Amino acid sequence: MAGKRNDQKSANGNGGGRVKFRYADAERYVDLDVNNVDQSVADQLKALVGALSGRTVIAPTRTLAAPKAATTSVVDETDSQEEAAVDTPEEEISGPDDSDEGSTNGSTRKRRIPPDPKVINDLDITAGPVPLKTFVEQKGPRKAQDRLVVVATWLKKHKGYEEITRDHFYTCYQQMGGSGQWKALNDFDTYIRTMASRKSWFEPGTGAASFKVTIIATNYVDGMTPTTA
Repeated sequence: MAGKRNDQKSANGNGGGRVKFRYADAERYVDLDVNNVDQSVADQLKALVGALSGRTVIAPTRTLAAPKAATTSVVDETDSQEEAAVDTPEEEISGPDDSDEGSTNGSTRKRRIPPDPKVINDLDITAGPVPLKTFVEQKGPRKAQDRLVVVATWLKKHKGYEEITRDHFYTCYQQMGGSGQWKALNDFDTYIRTMASRKSWFEPGTGAASFKVTIIATNYVDGMTPTTA
């Protein structure tokens, strides 16, 4: 059954009004007719009749804008590190005593002081059929590592030392002038260990600070000439 509503308001001389309301559907029938009411009362009556007749009055709602999310800028940074391979030149030997070393925590580690070498009084580089100076002239070493292995080979072949120490090298260098290219190395032990690792020219001796000259070293020196060294 179709619903029908008829609202009518008329004013009279007393300032009142008339409210007439009729509503009908399949389940309800409401008929309201009121005279001499002001506007506020009329509005209340209309709301009441609407509620009784099953009409739902929905108050207007205001849609609130969702708060704008703060924009966070995320920056991905990739640190690229390039490691340069540092090759120590084989022409000159470097030892840890040449400079101070930094420790892992950023502090400077105290420089290692190598033991002082001593002169061997009974080692004379001029005695024998092949003096050291003559042997050096035959080989013509120009590099620090070559001078080291030439002296070691001369001590083994022409002086009969099966094992040598820093004192043997120091004595030979001092008698060769002790300056310039024959200036004593700061740490003979470190230099010898370096050549043992790189070239296999030396191997540990029976003593804590002694070394043996290997056949690799003597073969290398045998092939040296002033033009090839």
